[in-house]
Amino acid sequence: MSVVVCSAAALVLLVALAFVLLFHRLATTAKSGSIDSEWCRDFSIDRYRPMERLLFQGDWAFLASQPGFCTSIARRLKSQRRRLLRQYLRRLGRDFEKLYRAAKLLLLHSPEDRPDLAMVLLKQRWIFRCNLAALHCRLILQPIGLPEVDLGGFLEALGSMRDQVGRLAAGLQTSASVGVGVPASSL
Repeated sequence: MSVVVCSAAALVLLVALAFVLLFHRLATTAKSGSIDSEWCRDFSIDRYRPMERLLFQGDWAFLASQPGFCTSIARRLKSQRRRLLRQYLRRLGRDFEKLYRAAKLLLLHSPEDRPDLAMVLLKQRWIFRCNLAALHCRLILQPIGLPEVDLGGFLEALGSMRDQVGRLAAGLQTSASVGVGVPASSL
């Protein structure tokens, strides 16, 4: 009985450690780099659309129906696709943080104080980070049978952050054109 308890405790500690490391990594990943106004203007979530199909269940059914199908090939392909999805998610997290920093910078240079919008941005960031950490955990546990991962919410959150940055930038440019606030080129 004590071996089972010790094993369960060790497993819980490992999962907790992985979760803490993942949160730390997500929190520190976006601190490097600078805000580029051209990047913000040209940013599109379409670059992330291919990741929605990486773990599509229909692909596995098609593969299983082919002559010469071998489960080891399917396992290796699923593992490679999960690895690719993790790379996409790391990039998605960095892009979200860049957009978040751009929004914070625009709020800082805004001619009017917007604590309500600052709070919305902070909540959006927290929810995004929690969901991203949960998704990484689901990817780790997926080989033992967790269902397909839905990525639509992440793309919507990224698009929403991009839209908010665009609205803030437009408001700042309008203020700058009437001589209020900071020049629009400061982004």
